[in-house]
Amino acid sequence: MKPEIIPAILAESFDDIAQSVYRVDDLFSRVHIDIVDGVHAPGQTWPYASGETVDAAVQRLHNITLSHDLDLMIDRPEEVLDQWLLSGARRVSVHLSSTRHIKRCLQQVRDAGSEAYVGVVIDDDISTLETVSDHLDGIQCMGIKDIGRQGEPYDRRVLNLMQAVQDLCPGVPVAVDGGVSPKTIPELIEAGASCLAVGSALFRGDVSGNTDAIESAMSVSASR
Repeated sequence: MKPEIIPAILAESFDDIAQSVYRVDDLFSRVHIDIVDGVHAPGQTWPYASGETVDAAVQRLHNITLSHDLDLMIDRPEEVLDQWLLSGARRVSVHLSSTRHIKRCLQQVRDAGSEAYVGVVIDDDISTLETVSDHLDGIQCMGIKDIGRQGEPYDRRVLNLMQAVQDLCPGVPVAVDGGVSPKTIPELIEAGASCLAVGSALFRGDVSGNTDAIESAMSVSASR
């Protein structure tokens, strides 16, 4: 099956998020929004960068024109997860290394009616994934070494990570976020990616032309 492409937005203000959504709302049906608190990962995105509360941020998310996923790169997500879930996100990713209560968080996401994904990075100890496989809908592998920023270089070690998570949790969908571009898409699809979150390779320059390049790369993968 053809992998899904989702525009990935990492922004310091809600206005930047709204502008990014506007640029893709006639090309895609959903967006992936990175939420970085500056503790679990370096740097901050909206709403932490702008000093807004989570409650206020959730209300703003109800105003965007596309459905959204949330990638919560935040420390101790269990403390604010109930608030973020009120945004109505279709998918919420909770990072494995961000909490000691990953199973509880994933179940909470599912109970709210959202897809529960666990985010893993290249250096994570993923041995505990087997213990939560019944509580998740997918695994998001980060294709870059340093998370929390867009435009970071692709790290091919993500291919080994993808293989490892598929060995531990066979049949569980694997998404990739970070380092996704027309150049890397073919090997990511060959490695088993069912969903690709694309940030700078989509938004840098002409979105329509970049979308065509991405679709072309996917067609090359399908013909292999």
